[in-house]
Amino acid sequence: MATQTQVMSEIATFVDGVVYPNGHAQASITNNLVKISIGWPISQQLDQDVLAGNAQISVFPIGMTDKNVSRFPKVWNVVRLNTPTLTTAVVNNTVDIGGIASVPQAILINLNGTLYGYSVQLGDTLDSIATGLAAIIPGATAVANLITISGEILKLTANVVVDGMAAKEVKRQTEIYTISIFAPTPTIRATLNDAIEVAFESVHRINFSDTTQAIMTYRGNRTLDDYEKNIIYEQQILYTVEYPTMSYENQTVIEGIKLNLTT
Repeated sequence: MATQTQVMSEIATFVDGVVYPNGHAQASITNNLVKISIGWPISQQLDQDVLAGNAQISVFPIGMTDKNVSRFPKVWNVVRLNTPTLTTAVVNNTVDIGGIASVPQAILINLNGTLYGYSVQLGDTLDSIATGLAAIIPGATAVANLITISGEILKLTANVVVDGMAAKEVKRQTEIYTISIFAPTPTIRATLNDAIEVAFESVHRINFSDTTQAIMTYRGNRTLDDYEKNIIYEQQILYTVEYPTMSYENQTVIEGIKLNLTT
């Protein structure tokens, strides 16, 4: 799920790309060292960096600004579904197991309303999967990857079962985050500020690895010269970030219903 730390990390990563557009092997846009981190900077280290002619950029939330803005139904939605590598083909009284054996997945056979399942194991082949299923189905035999079922067949289906992940949004919140620039000169501060502001103009959403997104809204910009006597020039770029808190669970999904009716 998206967390405060994830939001800060994603913003910091984006800022890093703005400040070092050609990577850290090349100079920054100000031609001096710029350290980008999350959380409030350590005063002693900040003083050392600025005195050395370098800059720091810190990303952190402003305390007591979070609000609950939940407004969406709390329903489960599939966010990830493993791709099946097995296939099944039902013809009259036979089931053909095809594809490639891999885990995790399973074969589910419905014979006259009774379900028979086999979970693929490491080292399984198509032939061993067919043999494993035939061993638990009454009147069934297996030759290679083909299962043949004897006796009366009123209903016969064979399906591939795969794992998936479902997610449900349990709440949604907004919080104000600041991108704080600490620079040794007003010129370096202005260069960093202008580049970051322009870059964020085209970014309104942050994508997280769990497929959720955060919405960013520009809130303001503050120039702070409180530390000028210490040769520290500060700029704060403020954004309101809206992001969800999610709950996740594993789900089993039956893929590709195949039905064969014999009368």
